[in-house]
Amino acid sequence: NRPTGGALTGGYQLRIDALDPALAPDESPSLPGFTLQFANGQPGSLSVLGVTPTDIFNTYLGPGGARPLVPVTRLDLSGYGESLFSDWRNPYLDAVAVSQARFDVLIGRTSHEVVQVRTKLFFYGVDLVRTLTMERKNTGVVIRRDSGWKAVGDGAFTFSGSAIVTHPGVIRRITNVANVRETGQVVTVDGYELATVYFDGDLEIDGVVGLVPAKDQLGFIQVTAGAYLPPTAYADALAALGPLGGTVDTTLRVGSGPIAARVHRVDVAATSGAAGPEFAVAAWTGPIFPEGGEWLFLRVDGPTAAPQPVPPAQGVPLIRAGAAGGPPPNSPYRFADPQDLGSPSNPAHDYGLVHATGTQRVIFPRPRIEATDTHRIVSTEIPRLADPYVLGTADGPFPALAAALPFPNNSWAFAVDPAGDYKLELPANPFAIGYVGRRTLKQAGSVKGDVDYTGAAVTYVVDTAQAKPWSFALDGAVKIMNTTALGDIIALKTDIRAAADKPGAEFQHPNLKLGGALTIVQDMLTILADLGIQGVMSAQMTNDWSLKVKLTVPFVDATGEALQIPPLVPNPQVKFDDSGVEVELTTEPNMDKAQFALVGQPMFALQELPGAYAVGLIKFSIQISTEDGTTYGLLIGYGFAFEIDLTKVLKLKGLFAVTFFGFIGDTTLGFGIGFVAKLGVAIEPLFSVEVYLEGQLAVVAACRGTGNDTTYGAAKLTFGVEISVCLVFSISFEVETTASRVITGPDGAACPLPDVLPSAT
Repeated sequence: NRPTGGALTGGYQLRIDALDPALAPDESPSLPGFTLQFANGQPGSLSVLGVTPTDIFNTYLGPGGARPLVPVTRLDLSGYGESLFSDWRNPYLDAVAVSQARFDVLIGRTSHEVVQVRTKLFFYGVDLVRTLTMERKNTGVVIRRDSGWKAVGDGAFTFSGSAIVTHPGVIRRITNVANVRETGQVVTVDGYELATVYFDGDLEIDGVVGLVPAKDQLGFIQVTAGAYLPPTAYADALAALGPLGGTVDTTLRVGSGPIAARVHRVDVAATSGAAGPEFAVAAWTGPIFPEGGEWLFLRVDGPTAAPQPVPPAQGVPLIRAGAAGGPPPNSPYRFADPQDLGSPSNPAHDYGLVHATGTQRVIFPRPRIEATDTHRIVSTEIPRLADPYVLGTADGPFPALAAALPFPNNSWAFAVDPAGDYKLELPANPFAIGYVGRRTLKQAGSVKGDVDYTGAAVTYVVDTAQAKPWSFALDGAVKIMNTTALGDIIALKTDIRAAADKPGAEFQHPNLKLGGALTIVQDMLTILADLGIQGVMSAQMTNDWSLKVKLTVPFVDATGEALQIPPLVPNPQVKFDDSGVEVELTTEPNMDKAQFALVGQPMFALQELPGAYAVGLIKFSIQISTEDGTTYGLLIGYGFAFEIDLTKVLKLKGLFAVTFFGFIGDTTLGFGIGFVAKLGVAIEPLFSVEVYLEGQLAVVAACRGTGNDTTYGAAKLTFGVEISVCLVFSISFEVETTASRVITGPDGAACPLPDVLPSAT
């Protein structure tokens, strides 16, 4: 161009127009080349556009960028300088790009400049733009305005033109995104620069009426311009940056049905897809359960591991398959990690719904809620029962799944009514569990604690809408203590009953039988029963899941008189007191223990002292435990006793004896001395009280042959009280204290002192 006017002719000017026949007339062409935004300004070397907009600008328009060009539609050159009025709007659909570049330049001086960049907010898929405006005033002052990152529309987890597939689950979309602020963290993952940001918004959640505020959510924006990062890089980014998302606080009803859960947090994780990684959004929940037992979720990390509690602050993830942008999903709602969305039949980690009481617990693994029936919780997996015996093996809230008793099949459901009450539906109730057979629950060396379920049946009812929301029964199971050398020594068969309206468990119709090497003792007990000598059976369930059953058969006849031994001398006046057969079986969280004892306490009357006796003590015992193995013990003693009738109904009696004992076991050996003192008062037949004190001092060799053999000097002192009222009510308590000192043993690795010191009481 060369302007003319009158007699004047102007200098030559150059006009450069951008042309691109491929674009529509209303689209902005650009000039060939590339464009760079340099760092300048003070303090430091800074870009006028800011850090992340500059990176987007240069990686998009710069040399080697996604689309190198000059975003100017026309410019004019003259001897006085450059002038241009260009408002370039990006005609290309690149995901991360410079979307606008406007320049108003008058003879080499820029009066107005606008640069706008766009990117995507992960993981919600919100489009963001950021506009930088510079104005030069007539005074020479330059004003810079930065809009910050602004949302353009909602985030529905879609990434147009990308292979990224997201399964939103119950989180339908985010809207009203605002207050997007960069954290200052920029990481490079697989060649892509990503900047982490916090932001606020409102969530639309399936099963929640209205929008849910979501503050301080963590996400990232893609800084490297061009196409979206591929799914593999997205997955690597999640691994590098950690959990995205953030906390929320609302209550949802799954599928708008009666099953409610409190939502704590939302986040996203990579999962396996047909063509590579896909992404699942999880709502981390605390399901809301009715009264009637304890309800909880446990995390299961494998069939050999014991389920573990779910941290309350984390909650249980609720996910659902169904890609964003596709048809409405009809897949089930699942309580599972988002990483396991793509492997519903073989998850890396599992969750189980547990209904627990003090006597039994049942886990219902892998629960789900079908989209077509939101009133029921179902599963493909078989529930497992931890009865009082199995529960005794658990160190945590539930034993390993392999140790628990499987239900006959997976045909179960929790039906949930509109009030939120749960009812367990089973195809048969009661149901036989004979297929479980005989199991070893605990073992130490040759000693095993077994339970035989061959003839057992379970009745398990849960209906929280009823006055008695749950009940449990186990019939026909047999608890067995076994050793390789002695066989099935002790077998206990009892029916167990528990219900919400009863404290603890009831053990009905207990039948304790001796077998194996103790069969001859069983025969002796049968003979005693034929003579009218009956034993006393007691059963107790403690708060520590400990079951204790004890049988005592005294050597007295049906009238209560002591059995007389054949006279060795004329008129010996010998009787047996506190003598007989004692059998005790204890199931505890850490071990099972059984003890058989044959106790004799002959009392020889002293004719010179009416009511006074010389006493002999003898006790032979066999103790087996799944912690210490088998231990044989022998205790003998002698002493003095008295029985005084103060009135016809008031009686006073006492005993003092010195004892000597020894024991030998699989890993223990010891000997020692002790004493026992008793004092009793009785108002017959109304009331009796007995106080006893017993002490032992012993040398104990423990863990023999294990490499950390340890010899102890040990002492034990036991104080106890037994009170009986009207022969129908009794109470007892015992206080025991021990002291020990290592005589020989490995430094810092001494074997624990076993509980093997015998008792004469």
